Amino acid sequence: MISNRKETTLLAIGAHPDDAELGCGGLLASLADKGHRVGIIDLTRGEMGSSGSPEIRAEEARRAGAILGIDFRLNLDMGDGQIVDSQENRLKLAQAFREYKPTVVATSHPIDRHPDHSAATALVKAAALAARLPKMPLNGSIHCVTRILLYCIHDVATPSFIVDISSHFEKKREALEAYHSQFVKPERGPEYRMIGVKDYIQTFASRAIHYGSQIGVQYGEAYVVESPIRVMSPERILDI
Repeated sequence: MISNRKETTLLAIGAHPDDAELGCGGLLASLADKGHRVGIIDLTRGEMGSSGSPEIRAEEARRAGAILGIDFRLNLDMGDGQIVDSQENRLKLAQAFREYKPTVVATSHPIDRHPDHSAATALVKAAALAARLPKMPLNGSIHCVTRILLYCIHDVATPSFIVDISSHFEKKREALEAYHSQFVKPERGPEYRMIGVKDYIQTFASRAIHYGSQIGVQYGEAYVVESPIRVMSPERILDI
């Protein structure tokens, strides 16, 4: 694994390969371009997906990460459709937090039609607590995650803030298109019935335009936080 001497600015946690790109690909690309250390942890291999094999999805994830410019990607292989907030899973993720030392963690919003996305939220919160407790059976020094951001996949929530990703939206789109088996040409039988949208890339482009319009830019990416954010300089929040 990568040395833990340098802290990670943003660590995105996705229940499946492609979740992080869908939810916060623009922010990841923006921070990477600015020289920040960023990474992704996939909790499962997406092996229960209707299209693509775990091997295909792993290669797609590698390509997507390279497009975004992330520094590392890790898969904890907790079982697609089986994510639970168990002590075993907490320790797996907490160990990764101690090793990669993320300042900010982003994961899926708990209100979502996919149970893995909802379960990931609770697991991330619990793992963040475990990583900071010195008596936990974990290796390395304790680590405190400063902030947990929540991004939406299927369902939407009122944003706490919106990030301008206009200059990195095309890179996000390219990363999504790297998931050819999922978003470009998924191979599904005639008996398959959609439970979500039929065109994720078009949907997320439309959503980015919608969020961007709320802050006066071309494309935006929305996030929810569950606790107040400290603002050290009033000029920053007033955008002056």
